[in-house]
Amino acid sequence: MNAIKCSVIWSGVVLALFCGDSVASSRCAELSGCARKFCEIEHQLEQAQRANQQQKVDGLQAALENAKAHGRDPQLRQALLDDIAETRAEIAEYRQALQHAEQGGDETKIIKYRDKLEAKQQELESLLQQRATGE
Repeated sequence: MNAIKCSVIWSGVVLALFCGDSVASSRCAELSGCARKFCEIEHQLEQAQRANQQQKVDGLQAALENAKAHGRDPQLRQALLDDIAETRAEIAEYRQALQHAEQGGDETKIIKYRDKLEAKQQELESLLQQRATGE
């Protein structure tokens, strides 16, 4: 029984080492606004520290301090604008795919693209709200 526990624990450690970046990225994706940007900067900072990239560490620390102090770092604002543009482009793609599915009469794809379109529209509303409130 102890051998099984050790094996499971060891497997978890190995998995955590290989998936660390993915876990951190998904953790940031669950956040929004400034909290998400702080998380992303902190994640990049950890990576730079592990890679021993001191100039990058210094720059990221300054960016994080500026973002936390002012909450309106120009890079954060630009990242938000980029996210808005990307989401709008995805909405356009889903609309086109939905139109194709409707023309073909594929009910499964129609439902799929309606759901994706709705989710992206909600994401866009959230991003636009962040822009309006300055988060």
